[in-house]
Amino acid sequence: QACASQNAGLLATQLSYVGAAAGEYNDALSVAGLLQDTSGNPLPGRTLNFVLGVQTATATTDANGVGKAQIVPTTSPGNVALSLTYAGDSSTAASSGSATVSLAKEETVLAVSSGAYLGAGAAQSVSATLTESSGAPIAGKSISFTVSGATATATTNASGVAIALITPVTAQGGTAQLSASFAGDSNYLASSTQTPVTLYQTSQFVIWGGNSTALALGQDVNFWGDSWANQMTGGELVKLCGALAQMGVKVARGLGRSQPGKSLIGLHLD
Repeated sequence: QACASQNAGLLATQLSYVGAAAGEYNDALSVAGLLQDTSGNPLPGRTLNFVLGVQTATATTDANGVGKAQIVPTTSPGNVALSLTYAGDSSTAASSGSATVSLAKEETVLAVSSGAYLGAGAAQSVSATLTESSGAPIAGKSISFTVSGATATATTNASGVAIALITPVTAQGGTAQLSASFAGDSNYLASSTQTPVTLYQTSQFVIWGGNSTALALGQDVNFWGDSWANQMTGGELVKLCGALAQMGVKVARGLGRSQPGKSLIGLHLD
């Protein structure tokens, strides 16, 4: 909508909104105004003022009479009134215009950022990062975590990271899905994600035989017993290495081999 004005001795002007009609919360919105005289001739080199909610911007008209600027809306999504004005000068009269801009909720992206191993039946931290579609972090939002029958919540910090303590209900090892979700709010759309994790048993074990000295970094260590055949199946040596790494033991390599009645696992501790 344009409003033309006319004052005695001044050239009458008309101002129209020609910018974006829709945008998203917290995303740059391109606003523009067209300043002309009442005959449709452009008026270059004039300053236009824009107001969207509580935010303002200014622009100078180009050779076509168009002034362009950007506003990052922090007004809650919905239909928001935009006004634009030209104050006039010594030869041209003031004029104004208005428009309605439709603001949508900002899209969000949620990604699990914690490790792939969790101790079954033990409290440990899980984390996820919440960002806008541009990658900008979103702070102060509640994130819900679920894994193996357990739930926990945490609030994102300035980096968009939420860290929660969670205790998987099962005491058994195996695989599970770690889910994280953001319910959305008045400004942001909901998002969720899930990732597979390996649950390992957190019961203690004894290192016995084949290790004549105390454990030390850089040492090859032998784990052996009668029940490895039942416990270390389907590639679970890899899972053991991962579980040890999760507990702070860096494992450079692992090797499994059999001997009569027993299975032997050799690890190198880094």
